[in-house]
Amino acid sequence: MKQSFINMGFTDYVTDYTLLDPWLAYGIAKKDLEDGSTLVLIVARGTDSGREFISNLNVHGLTNNRHKGFSDAANSLQNSLADFLGTNNFNDTKFKYVLTGHSRGAAATNLLAANLIDSGVQTNNIVAYNFACPDVEKMIDDKAEALQYSSIFNIGNCNDFVTWVPSIVFEDGNRSDGEAYWNKYGKSYWYSEN
Repeated sequence: MKQSFINMGFTDYVTDYTLLDPWLAYGIAKKDLEDGSTLVLIVARGTDSGREFISNLNVHGLTNNRHKGFSDAANSLQNSLADFLGTNNFNDTKFKYVLTGHSRGAAATNLLAANLIDSGVQTNNIVAYNFACPDVEKMIDDKAEALQYSSIFNIGNCNDFVTWVPSIVFEDGNRSDGEAYWNKYGKSYWYSEN
């Protein structure tokens, strides 16, 4: 990851693969752009250890209807972002955020992107591309696909079990209008094996 940051022109970056807190391997980088803004890149890796897998299963003890394991990872990643930037003022318009992750990392960046938007980051200053993102929160479609989350994109394979967890485990597939069910923030795009 460090070499990728360097290849993309980032000289200020941090990576953490210790899995101590938030049990998530990630990298954060920033660089100043010609227009005076600062590009902040946040990358989170998918599950690679038993501890991460156990956290992936931590659906109980929901916080605001959010998957506990993914929410804990997103909150810790947000704290790491604040430490890296030296501020909790994420909605400073000089910051332009790009977030991406795979699987567990996608769940963390999906929730982090929603947190940043909810804290006041303007949609035109943030974009998130999440690959094989599991469901992160019990919510209605109107919330998941609300206009403010239009810069969050989830790309998934219809045949990938992970993208349907935890709904495939904890729901019967009967989704009524206006009823909360497991979902992810932003717009989801699906492809199939064929």
